[in-house]
Amino acid sequence: MAENEYKSKEHDFDNLEIPNAKKEKKVSKKEPRETKEEKKKSVAISNPFAGLFKNVDEKKWNTTFGSTLLLLAIFLFLANFAYLFTWKIDQDQVLHKGLFEFLFDNSDLPVENWLGKFGAWTSHLLIYRWFGLASFAIPFLLFLSAIKRLMNITLLPIKTTYIRTLTLMVWSSLFLGFFADKVNFIGGA
Repeated sequence: MAENEYKSKEHDFDNLEIPNAKKEKKVSKKEPRETKEEKKKSVAISNPFAGLFKNVDEKKWNTTFGSTLLLLAIFLFLANFAYLFTWKIDQDQVLHKGLFEFLFDNSDLPVENWLGKFGAWTSHLLIYRWFGLASFAIPFLLFLSAIKRLMNITLLPIKTTYIRTLTLMVWSSLFLGFFADKVNFIGGA
């Protein structure tokens, strides 16, 4: 049988030049794209912390983290609330002392704060040194975050509540601090 002449001849149509025609760029065949699994492997190699939490159960993590936030919120609220009643007694012991210096001081004087030395130092730091009464916003924000983590319930929109509360906390501490200085100056004269 005679071979088909068309099939036997090798034609190179890619290099064929057509006069007065626009030349198109050759498109070379690209290598096949990486699959999602290969991309994850390459990311895991480049990020040493990527596999750190892969075996952690998300429900257990949320329960642990939420419980910690809730306990911290309760602790800070009680410490700050106790500070309102015991600050006059504890202030001379806490004033101008660091955390470890105060905690490991062998003083015979007992601390009157309901949560002991750590509660007295923490509330002194938050109320006396940093934000004043506005520091009650910190346990509030921690409580909202804990409820969100533990029960997956959003009592208030988290992002807007954080922004508004932190702004109000900073603003009110500056505002009340300014006027407290004015009142003390006028009253002391």
